[in-house]
Amino acid sequence: MRGYAAAQAPVSGASPGPVRRTATEYLIERATALLRARTLEAERAASEEAQRRWNEERNRPENVQARREQQERADEEYWRAREEIEGRFTTAILQTLGRFAQELEMEWTRELLESTFAPQDGTRVNWDDATVEQHRERVEIFKGNAILNSEGAARHLKAIEAGQAAGVGRRRDLVWKRALDEMALGPEEQRPP
Repeated sequence: MRGYAAAQAPVSGASPGPVRRTATEYLIERATALLRARTLEAERAASEEAQRRWNEERNRPENVQARREQQERADEEYWRAREEIEGRFTTAILQTLGRFAQELEMEWTRELLESTFAPQDGTRVNWDDATVEQHRERVEIFKGNAILNSEGAARHLKAIEAGQAAGVGRRRDLVWKRALDEMALGPEEQRPP
């Protein structure tokens, strides 16, 4: 006889009453504790075995290589897409700059011609003495700044759009709102970020 059945069997030599109930309760408690300990031990062993097998499978050379190749493909795809987007963006900015330059009516004032600017080498040159190449260098600096400033402005516009769509005022609030929304939904109902 084992476990609960043994604990519930009469305790030999005990008189009926409180002693017998106390002994029975003690034996039931010990049997339950032993059962819990053995169950926990089995669960841990199974979990450790599953983790060990998963690690072995994951770390097999062919799987490590496959993961590495998958990551490389994902990286290549990301950079290709990013370059394509940046190329279209840069083209649009430069077209706008070209249209603006065509429409600009230049006023060659004394103040402008005596003012200075810095070409790529960082030296100072005034407008009246600058070479065509120095002006080209300065144009490239402005083009780069225009692109970077436009990208920065676009990121801020996206932050505004996301905040307004979620009804929050700060990015931090948006992150917390999403986290709280996901915690309130079941796994099947969770929305993509």
